[in-house]
Amino acid sequence: YYSCLYVDYSEMPRLRLYCAGKDAMKIRELGSRIFNADGFVDMSSLYFLRIRYFINDAKKCSPDFICTADAQEMIDRFFDDKAREGRLNEIFCDRFWWKEYLVKGIIPYPYQVEGMEFAARAGRCLIADEMGLGKTIQAIGAAALLHREGFVGSVLIVCPTSLKYQWQK
Repeated sequence: YYSCLYVDYSEMPRLRLYCAGKDAMKIRELGSRIFNADGFVDMSSLYFLRIRYFINDAKKCSPDFICTADAQEMIDRFFDDKAREGRLNEIFCDRFWWKEYLVKGIIPYPYQVEGMEFAARAGRCLIADEMGLGKTIQAIGAAALLHREGFVGSVLIVCPTSLKYQWQK
């Protein structure tokens, strides 16, 4: 038996600490501020910001302690999302932020700027407006922003064949 941090999928995916083995009490004490009595963590809590320190301390305390891959992925995604949110808040302070990311001369409509901001904040999304409302511009703007700011390395575009040349351009 060993202690571990894992993702509990019983209701919705949530991080949960399971304490077992000879170091269970030490691990439980280390996590007492981060995890509730049932072992769940509130990711909106300021204490959650110490989760990486907890993992390192738990591994030092008990060599058998495990943080599962999906738990580590959930933690990494949380911190990546926070970093993206902070940077985007800075960028979106400028009303005309999009000029840096779109081809010169393209002036998006306000609802397109809103769509680009939504997609960039989400980090991943589907844009499903009606035909002719400028989904392509919204997707290009959001993808260019996320790429230039280093939040994505590549982007997968699924679109009708008739648009592939526009995307290449």
